[in-house]
Amino acid sequence: MKAFHFLTKRKLRHRYSTGEEANLSNTQHTDDVGVDSYAGWMCQVNNNTLGSLSPLAMEIHSLILSFCDWRTVSIFSLTNKATRLMTRNNFFEFEPDWIQTRREHCVFNVVRVYAGHTATVYCCNFHNNGDLFASASRDKTVRVWHVGKAQPQRILEGHNGHALSCHFAPTPEPSKLVSASEDKTAKIWDIETGQKVHTLKGHSATVYCATYSNDARMVATASRDRKIKLWDARSGKRISNLKGCSGFFCCQFSPDDKKVVSCTSTSLITMWDLSTGKALFSKQAHDKQIWSCSFSPTGDYFLSCSEDRSIKLWGSNSGEELQKLLGHDGAVYQATWLKDGAKIVSTSADRTLKVWDVSTGRVCSTFKGHHSPVYYCTVKNGLILSCSSNYIKPLRLNAKQKAS
Repeated sequence: MKAFHFLTKRKLRHRYSTGEEANLSNTQHTDDVGVDSYAGWMCQVNNNTLGSLSPLAMEIHSLILSFCDWRTVSIFSLTNKATRLMTRNNFFEFEPDWIQTRREHCVFNVVRVYAGHTATVYCCNFHNNGDLFASASRDKTVRVWHVGKAQPQRILEGHNGHALSCHFAPTPEPSKLVSASEDKTAKIWDIETGQKVHTLKGHSATVYCATYSNDARMVATASRDRKIKLWDARSGKRISNLKGCSGFFCCQFSPDDKKVVSCTSTSLITMWDLSTGKALFSKQAHDKQIWSCSFSPTGDYFLSCSEDRSIKLWGSNSGEELQKLLGHDGAVYQATWLKDGAKIVSTSADRTLKVWDVSTGRVCSTFKGHHSPVYYCTVKNGLILSCSSNYIKPLRLNAKQKAS
């Protein structure tokens, strides 16, 4: 696997300012960062071609978001200043005039490349403090990273199958993390020691999702065995089962921890009342299977994301469909809410992330550059952390995107 030795800042700026052709295929290669293949990649700078997204912007955007292989983790940020691509001690930068979207500058700062996983990364999530994030991978490990360090802070080993999800515990238990696996179990970990605290056994098929309640007292696990199990997070003992008629892909607690919303492979969404263990409503929500569901920050609404390329907004109490978001060209795997509840960020098989205005159903921004489906994203302190089979990266939302 080869890597680019990037042009110097002075040389690149000269070439871009004069409109001279930049042939990156002839640059020297090093072993700094792995890339798939950019042999013969060329770009032509033209000051007059700055439409919705200039050809140069498309090429540079693609380069920024794909210069590591599927075993690496990358940190990016989005600002309104100059762009800097950095590989250890080598970098180049260019002015924001070169990168434009339909409405505003989209400029990416590459902070660091994190290598370590040996297979596809399925899930990534920020810690509440925003300084740590975790990644779950096909290589059967969960890794905990500090955004300022190139090596993982902890490597959590113990699953006998693919690690499919990872979620940190909320503030009451900030040192805990739960992971779900193909090995039919979920595990609770102490990230300070790297030791396993509990193994949650009882499912008879793959556990696709494991998540904490907002008070950190419970864990919910969703499995292909048609059951959602609720567990005491401190003792690791099972509390109850929620039984469905098809395999569950995802579940999430409401903000007040009184309800759980779930989705299945047969396109059903179900709202559960945890005080009774019974379904408040269950309905066929999409034309194809539903990959994920998530509550709004207030709990008044929830989203469902489907193989049918749509995202739907629902009323949590009524179960009424309120909005249908269309724009992705492939299956929509997951969506997460921004803090204000006015916007969401979605991931898709079309290799993009989109920021949406929920009230209008319109796309605010589209992030391109992944070379494979984007499976998951999460937002913290203005950063979007996303993962695909290639890598994990955070992008920083600018002020306009964060505003309601």
